[in-house]
Amino acid sequence: MATLEEALQGLNYTGADTGYGIAAQTLGQVAPSLINPYGSTGQAIGIGLGSILLQSLLGYQARQQAAQDTLELNSLANQLMTKTTPESRTEFIGGVSDPMSQSRLSTLSTALLQQEATRKIKQAEKLADLTTAAEFETSPLAAQVADLKATREAEAKRKLVQALVPSGSVSTAGVEAAPMPGATEMQSKRDALIARGIAMGMTPNAALEYAEKNTKFETKATGEAGKKIEKARARGVGIEELASKARAGVEGAGMTGGLLAAPRELASKAYAMISPEEQLQRDSQAILNSIKPDLVAIGRSPGNVTDKETEMLIGAGPSILNTPSENIRLVKGMEQLAQLEQDYADFLEAFVTQKGSSIGADAIWRQYKSEQVFPTGTFNPQRQDWASWMAEKGGVASIGMANVNAVQQSGAELVSQLKSKYGADWKTKLTDTERTTLKTLVDAAKGQ
Repeated sequence: MATLEEALQGLNYTGADTGYGIAAQTLGQVAPSLINPYGSTGQAIGIGLGSILLQSLLGYQARQQAAQDTLELNSLANQLMTKTTPESRTEFIGGVSDPMSQSRLSTLSTALLQQEATRKIKQAEKLADLTTAAEFETSPLAAQVADLKATREAEAKRKLVQALVPSGSVSTAGVEAAPMPGATEMQSKRDALIARGIAMGMTPNAALEYAEKNTKFETKATGEAGKKIEKARARGVGIEELASKARAGVEGAGMTGGLLAAPRELASKAYAMISPEEQLQRDSQAILNSIKPDLVAIGRSPGNVTDKETEMLIGAGPSILNTPSENIRLVKGMEQLAQLEQDYADFLEAFVTQKGSSIGADAIWRQYKSEQVFPTGTFNPQRQDWASWMAEKGGVASIGMANVNAVQQSGAELVSQLKSKYGADWKTKLTDTERTTLKTLVDAAKGQ
């Protein structure tokens, strides 16, 4: 049985399908036998040339006839395909006078019928699958499966809570979970919140939602910290590469900047036309001038240094407008800035690894910078590394906690005053000043 594609291809006539084509083929087969090898040469040539000429004429007529028959048959096929039922298609084919066209149209009709049957089978299979799924969803077995799954999940969470609570008891409200060995502060806080929710009478699922709701700020901040770490490392590597490129440019650029920069540039341009050494020097100057746009392309720091601190270290970047000594100072500044970016990434990664959250990290980093990196408003090349500084301060848990506690206390007192002043819907009645003050305290408590 022909496929639909094969049936459609069968709508095209070739020259051999026409009477002219058949006659040309027959003549080509018979003509050689008409030539007598022992007869007249002229007669043989006449028969040969005549047969060739006649075959050419017949071939031309065959192609013309094939094109005409193809157009007519395709027109009939288009009409056939508008019929929506097998019966109407059969009736249409019966009205066609040419037997050859009837045969080809019948092949097309059969292919259409086969395609429609295949489509109905697939549709029925899909409908059966949907019906089976729907019947299962409404069956008692589906309810049993769902209950069994929920019971297993609840039992797993109950075991987790029991492992977190001393003596496995969660009978008293306000109980705190025992921290698991090796757990971060964030993990311990989350586990304690789950235990507290169970103790308050919540189901394990509700207790888990309660813990996630009360740690969503830490979770969001930690995700943002990962992006900061990645960006700081990439920025540090980029600036370090530019610093190496700039140093090479300074070493090969010769004398730059100063009062004689303009006339020196004109003389250098002319001399470079006859001096390869001068041209190499100018190439180094071009490298030096490319640093500034590349620095801009790297982008701003994700939180390590402020724009003012960046400008303090690298200014507008090395260029031929600066003297060699100025450029060397700026290159050193780029190297120091690259190291600061890497240090910030290492610090933030260590902070999150220890605490499980990045809340408070930026406040500690700012404290480190103010005491070690820019203690007097200028860069300190003898700064203590952040790890040693934190160790001397007593670690993450001790640094800046007094300030954080004070801010949190101030925030709690302000909220209490606002509730007393406006009532239960106090959040909707705040003035712009009160809203700004409250936001400032919240951000400060988060270490932002």
